[in-house]
Amino acid sequence: RDTQNNWTYAEVVPTELRVNPTYSKVTTSLSLFQHLMTMIVLMTLNWSIYMEVRKRTKWLEKAKNPKTDYRRREITIALLLVTVILVFLVCHALRCFVSLVELLAVIFGKSL
Repeated sequence: RDTQNNWTYAEVVPTELRVNPTYSKVTTSLSLFQHLMTMIVLMTLNWSIYMEVRKRTKWLEKAKNPKTDYRRREITIALLLVTVILVFLVCHALRCFVSLVELLAVIFGKSL
């Protein structure tokens, strides 16, 4: 507290529980596990969507009927969905990396 200028400063410090190595290892490991499982599920589903779109695109190239325009629009929407999921995965990967660095810091006893 700066009484001369009448300012109050807040200091952010971790709690005792947060600095406990066992607690930090468990919570950070669980967080990392959640990130990895989410990414694996999303990549698997994204891959299956991509493969289906690829298969349908090849089929549409061979077909010559009036419904193909509707199907092409569906494929465009599916590709847009795949793109959105890829952007999400990139953002999620960054958070996963931060969790991994935190876990390694806790395991090796270093401060971040």
